[in-house]
Amino acid sequence: MSTTAPFLNPDSFGEGLPDALKDLVNRVVRKTRLWPSERRDVKAELESHFREGLIELTGEGLSLSESIAHLRDDFGDPQLAAQLIRRGKKRGRPMIWKALVSVVAVCGVTLCAGAGYVAYVTFGKPNPTVDYVAKINEPVQKLPAEERAWPLLREVIFDMLPTVNTFSDSTLQSAKPGDATWPGIAADIARLRPFVPRLVDAAAKPYWGYVYGKEGGDYLQRRSEIMKQPTNTTESVDPLVPPTIGMLLPHLTDVRNVGRFLTQNAREHIANGEFTQAWISLDVIHQLGLHLMSGRTLIEQLVGAAMIRLATQEMQSTLYAMRDRITPAMLTTIRNSHVMTASLDPIQPHLKAEEFFFNDVVQYLFTDDGNGNGRLIPSQFSKIAGFGTANAEQTSEAGAIAIAAVHADRHDTVAKYHETLDHVVEFLSLPLYDSRRAEADAIITKLANDAAESKRFAVIHLLFPVFSRVDMTIRETRQSVLATRTIVGLLGYNAEHQSMPARLAEITPKYLCELPTDIFSGMLFKYVPAADGSFMLYSVGHNLTDDGGSRESILDPMNRGSNTDKDLVYWPGKQ
Repeated sequence: MSTTAPFLNPDSFGEGLPDALKDLVNRVVRKTRLWPSERRDVKAELESHFREGLIELTGEGLSLSESIAHLRDDFGDPQLAAQLIRRGKKRGRPMIWKALVSVVAVCGVTLCAGAGYVAYVTFGKPNPTVDYVAKINEPVQKLPAEERAWPLLREVIFDMLPTVNTFSDSTLQSAKPGDATWPGIAADIARLRPFVPRLVDAAAKPYWGYVYGKEGGDYLQRRSEIMKQPTNTTESVDPLVPPTIGMLLPHLTDVRNVGRFLTQNAREHIANGEFTQAWISLDVIHQLGLHLMSGRTLIEQLVGAAMIRLATQEMQSTLYAMRDRITPAMLTTIRNSHVMTASLDPIQPHLKAEEFFFNDVVQYLFTDDGNGNGRLIPSQFSKIAGFGTANAEQTSEAGAIAIAAVHADRHDTVAKYHETLDHVVEFLSLPLYDSRRAEADAIITKLANDAAESKRFAVIHLLFPVFSRVDMTIRETRQSVLATRTIVGLLGYNAEHQSMPARLAEITPKYLCELPTDIFSGMLFKYVPAADGSFMLYSVGHNLTDDGGSRESILDPMNRGSNTDKDLVYWPGKQ
């Protein structure tokens, strides 16, 4: 027999009972899963119960074996007995223990729920079902190959490389024949001039015809080979990056360089008295700009607008420099050129084209429940936030999970985007002098500054471009073309009458189809003829104030942080 005290060794309480009852007691005590002290009490109570039962039954004349069997059978299921005993003992425990158990249970449930939710939002996978690059390319693929400008232009650019890249230096844009740097520029012009006829042919095609997607990668690889630059062709493409975001447009830089070359080529022709060739070069720039305006991306539209303005501003300067030497033959060349006859319809912002890109990003950022809905995927949001989108910002994994936890679902995000885009486009369709245009930027500013909305619609805030600047830039580009046409009309009137008209209305419809309206004032261009036969033609500009044709630089009230002239003067042209 053990000499250990019963309260230190609960198993010793069964000593003196028959083995069958001792085994039953031990089984029940073990199954109660109570505290040691409680198990000790339970064991003592059971032993006392069985001892009293043995005494009572044997006293009634039953044998010991019969008494043991009777007690064991009447006791019932040991598992059920243990559960009932445990339940009773737990009800008798102290209140502080019960409170502690409740707190632990709540914390455990909360932690499990939180962990489950984090796992739920973290481990989602996108299931893209629409090839938006193919949808963007659908109109292009329907065009006859012989009517596309890009395939011809691409081959000309490859043949012009790398010499055409020398015109990427912005400091050369102000260079003119007679400058110290001109001999070097003239040498490059001479090397590239044989390609001008092919550029003319390419620009004359009715459609741009650029195919998005694989074309960009192929162009970049071939360009690198020509330039003898390394290119990584083995790098794998992340299948979870939206193809529209990953689209390469490496040709835009080269097309702009072609425009810069043509500008300098025109100056060289003018210096040599070759007006027709000069005007053809500038007209090709205008045509290429119009082609880019038909592109499906904002960056293409902006590059196209930049090229059109490059062409028209150089045309205005050229006409001003030659104002006393313009002949009827020159005027005929100008009137028959593309800048005078082409439709201006392409020179407008195509803001709704961005919908394709947003919808493509959404199908890679959200899960898909099969009914057009789903939740934001943190890993995808973090990836795309740092991919170089319009308003890209680095987002940590933890930050992305926090955003996903409060972000609107896929359906509400898409609905909010289209609602926002429609409102922005509606306000930006108003004239530049309409104060309600400011509401377009206010919509985006509110979305960005509202703490709740900026988190709930973080995807929209991340991807929404600054449409107001794009809109105003393209509108100014269109106006520059109209100003050029107006100048040509005035010069044509002067050539026939040997004097300038008293009013702009006098040059329509013979010399100009319709009078141009100033986009900033809603009225006609400011036209001021002088007694000596000269004139001034200008727009009131961004400050919406007639400053008499002043070119004084001021802080741009329509584009914070940049400068502009008080008035946009088209004539006299800059020298």
